[in-house]
Amino acid sequence: LVPIRLPGLITEAIRYAGNAVTFMSIFIIGLNLAGMEIKTLIKDKQSYGYIIFRQILIPIAFMMVMKQFISDPAILGAFTVSLAVPVANMPSIMGRVNGCQLESLTKVTVMTTFFSVITMTFVMIVVMG
Repeated sequence: LVPIRLPGLITEAIRYAGNAVTFMSIFIIGLNLAGMEIKTLIKDKQSYGYIIFRQILIPIAFMMVMKQFISDPAILGAFTVSLAVPVANMPSIMGRVNGCQLESLTKVTVMTTFFSVITMTFVMIVVMG
């Protein structure tokens, strides 16, 4: 996007840092999941409601409202799909730092990531349809 070229050393450092962040996020989720039974993850009905609300209803409602103000379908679609992405790992990280109860944060992080294959596909179909 910008015609400025960074030196190779800086580019490689940024790439390595990005790879480390991805690994650490997965590591933290695994660490939080280690003490949890999978059955509790699957049986948590509140998480399913959150997923439907957060990853389907909010993006679609946003799209319907913002259609009035954004005329470019690509921009509207990009904003809408960005609202459908799974919950990031930051709540779990901050919860661990602040000594919060991590089970519900971890459940939502894992469940939204798992179901994002379905929910994001659905939102994409609505955006493109």
